[in-house]
Amino acid sequence: NTFMYQLKACNLYCPWCYVDDANKNGKEGNNARFFSIPEITDFFEGERERQLLYNFRPSGGEPTIAVEQWLDALKELEKRGLNERVFVQGDTNLTTGHFLDFLEQQGEIEKNLLEKIASYDNFGVLCSFKGNDTVSFWEATGANPELHQEQFYSLKKLVKAGIDCYPFIYDANPETVERFMEKGARIFGDGFYLKTWILPLKLYGPEKER
Repeated sequence: NTFMYQLKACNLYCPWCYVDDANKNGKEGNNARFFSIPEITDFFEGERERQLLYNFRPSGGEPTIAVEQWLDALKELEKRGLNERVFVQGDTNLTTGHFLDFLEQQGEIEKNLLEKIASYDNFGVLCSFKGNDTVSFWEATGANPELHQEQFYSLKKLVKAGIDCYPFIYDANPETVERFMEKGARIFGDGFYLKTWILPLKLYGPEKER
């Protein structure tokens, strides 16, 4: 019951991801092209004529690299009278909080964009912690381990804006998961225990480990 499209861009190159490296470079080609939100919504409405779809999911890649798509999608669905019947489900790898600050400072995105997104009650975000400490983060992503701390900053930014967030942890280290959860509860309250899922890391076909 979910309609999903993928942003062809990501700031991480996780070796287990089902999106190969060539499809994270943000360029047209390799079976990808640029679509406007109205064009994507046209496809969505066409599919809804054939099957029940109530979840519109801008995925990736890393969707917050083009974070304005969330607000554009919400506005477009509202304009078509679908906002009360369709839920928009964002997702993020939680490593772009300071990047969003930079985009706002440079005028690349409008002021208070996240707060405007939060004003819609048919929106929520899946927030992916890649591991729960610097080592497990590095093992899951191959990225700079310091980015693990950026994940808490990014989640705080979304929560502060009033966005409904659903955190989950990939491949948690059992030895440090209790400390991680305690830190989350100190920052976000005891609800962090209720909303955070812990999931195993696995490869999705046809992707192979690389």
